[in-house]
Amino acid sequence: MAIMRVGERDRQPLRVFISYTRGDEAFRQELEEHLSPLVVAEEVVILQDRDIRAGTQWEQRIVQLLDSADVILALISPLYFHSSFCVKTEMPRALERASTTGVLLIPILLRPVEWQGTAISAFQALPAEALPISKWEDRDDAYRSVVKGLREAMRDRSEALEEAFQPAPAVPPPSKPGGTPANAYDFTHPATAFFRGRTQELTRLCNAIRAGRSVAVFGLQRVGKTSLVERAIEVVTADAGGAAPLMIRIDMFAQWESFRSVLDFFNVIAHELAKAEGAHPASLRELLIEAYGSSFSEYHLQDTFRGILRKSRKITGRPIVLFVDEFQEIERAFQRATGRNIPMAFDAGLMRWLGSLIKDRENILQVLLCCRFHAKDLEQRERLELFKLLELLDLGPLDEVSARSLVRDPVADAIHYDEEAVRRMLDFTGRFPYFIQYLGYEVVSRQRVLRTRQVRRRDVDDCAEEIIGSQLNESRFSVFYEDFKKIEGGQPWQVILALASLAKTERQLIGFTELAKTFGERTRLRDHGHIREILHTLALTQLIVEEKRGPETSYYFGPELLRRWLRQQAHGRVLR
Repeated sequence: MAIMRVGERDRQPLRVFISYTRGDEAFRQELEEHLSPLVVAEEVVILQDRDIRAGTQWEQRIVQLLDSADVILALISPLYFHSSFCVKTEMPRALERASTTGVLLIPILLRPVEWQGTAISAFQALPAEALPISKWEDRDDAYRSVVKGLREAMRDRSEALEEAFQPAPAVPPPSKPGGTPANAYDFTHPATAFFRGRTQELTRLCNAIRAGRSVAVFGLQRVGKTSLVERAIEVVTADAGGAAPLMIRIDMFAQWESFRSVLDFFNVIAHELAKAEGAHPASLRELLIEAYGSSFSEYHLQDTFRGILRKSRKITGRPIVLFVDEFQEIERAFQRATGRNIPMAFDAGLMRWLGSLIKDRENILQVLLCCRFHAKDLEQRERLELFKLLELLDLGPLDEVSARSLVRDPVADAIHYDEEAVRRMLDFTGRFPYFIQYLGYEVVSRQRVLRTRQVRRRDVDDCAEEIIGSQLNESRFSVFYEDFKKIEGGQPWQVILALASLAKTERQLIGFTELAKTFGERTRLRDHGHIREILHTLALTQLIVEEKRGPETSYYFGPELLRRWLRQQAHGRVLR
């Protein structure tokens, strides 16, 4: 059986969608004629909408075609901006896909129009020199310019995709007894070995670290927060050489029990500083213990630690970066300190003091935090006053190119997904890394039982149904909504349940008014302003997707697998 390798992906014909208004039909026909050589060479396939007739489903069908495209050609003219459907549906959707999935969006200028200042004017237009086709002496020359420019853009895209799909260096997965390769999708561990994409977030985080700014990365469980920070540290360290920041990592999930007092926290950091200085860790620890025991003055201990940081920075010549992973778990240490008679207990006061270090003009300490969303609730309750000092980075699902890579690459040597199967994987998972790992693991396990290396759409659908039908999988899904049970008394969780009760079909849009009404019936809360704030938070995660269609904003589930799971469990304990 032929297995498609990473380098062969760009050889598939690119799907081209032409966005135009019916008044420009003649231009569209001429363009399609000039694209024929690309079609014959199997470089592109044109997604046809000419057979779609007026009816209840025609708008939905056009959007489906647009969503399946690799290339979107927008035929720009005065009529295009006069078309309500082009301006309110096709163009916003095209812009969204270009920004989130890397689809190639190219405006084709048909007739002169004052289009500068519109969102789509930010994209490089064709023909050459952005001269409208109607202004060329020979229109064939204009279309040749369009095809030439399109070919160049497609080549650049192909090269970028080939680079993006290169597998990250990883240790080959271990073998199971009997020589059977282990399932590379093992979702019980993060997909760090298969880190993909996150180009914008990675660039932003690296720039912040280099500039000495402190950052908090927010996201759902298993969305890739830690992997992103680890990759940023690798990049910055490699670029800086001997002047790379001194990274001190604390995993609060694993270490919170170690922190009973401020001294415990300072000792962990001082230990790493001493190693970087080439000194014995006991020397700094003794200095801190002396300050701790001499007067039981927290201010004295803090000043001593501040002095240690300054001295270490001068000795090493390197900025000091404190990376706290799973920051929200610090609440457990706070709770244990409450009511216990421990001098200088590990509490919220320490975090406020860390804020003073972040504000210090000498920039003696830089902080990186990985947080789940309920850390924001913690900050408000404990008045940490920390996040306002940090650059906040919200991490959602992967872009489409990276998600496709995560579907295929871990099993590229053993399993072949056809195109429809990959698309179905993305539909079900919403491009969330953990969900891709989880569903991919189950799909591969199922195909092994069936003794086939081929995965088709039906295989993904059947596997998803098996997952949804099992009560044992609750812990797999709660990864997504557990945080929202802890925020604001569980109100965001109730919004999720309200949407699940209304969304009876895949990607069904539910208007704000209907959603707010259902939420109010469940909670007796009818403050629309507050409900919009909750929806905004959920939309940041892209667990719920927000769309403006018609007079009001509407919402649907990003991961289809989650919608089906919630509805399947509607009468069970999960949704109570």
